[in-house]
Amino acid sequence: MNSPFIPYERLVIDTRLSVRQLTESLSSIIEPPARSFRLLRSANSEKSFEGAVRVDHFKIHRISAGRNSFLPIIKGRFAASAKGTRITVALSLHPLVIGFSVLWCAGVGTVMTASILNSEPRKSIGLIAMLIFLYLISIFSFRLEANTAKRLLVDAIALAESRQAASGESDLVSAPQ
Repeated sequence: MNSPFIPYERLVIDTRLSVRQLTESLSSIIEPPARSFRLLRSANSEKSFEGAVRVDHFKIHRISAGRNSFLPIIKGRFAASAKGTRITVALSLHPLVIGFSVLWCAGVGTVMTASILNSEPRKSIGLIAMLIFLYLISIFSFRLEANTAKRLLVDAIALAESRQAASGESDLVSAPQ
């Protein structure tokens, strides 16, 4: 179940494409990961995502100009189904962003606790505002980026389905009767 209060989301996509067709289709929109650290990314790529697609899963993130800590990491698993393929997708913040946020909140919480224990509760109001600000910016930015990534992913799958339907190609294996 998805909660609007945490930067994590799951979704399931059912497609008529076979696992092979799906991996080929996704590979066409995913650039291999950069081998070196890039301070600034180029959005000039014709591909929407960076990462890797394997036989039964993928791990990607959206390509964006510049740096954006709130781009979700998108992990998906493929499972063959009677009508094609079921893709289970999870979107989450990068673990380093989560770690930084936890440490930052712990630091602010420590200072806030010290100010309350030292009978200076007025100082804690600003610290509470800082915690609320970090939470809101994290949630808002993650949701914005996650919605963009989901749209691009679903659109790419829909395009592959329409191409497959137009060509009449079918890789689906019919179940024995």
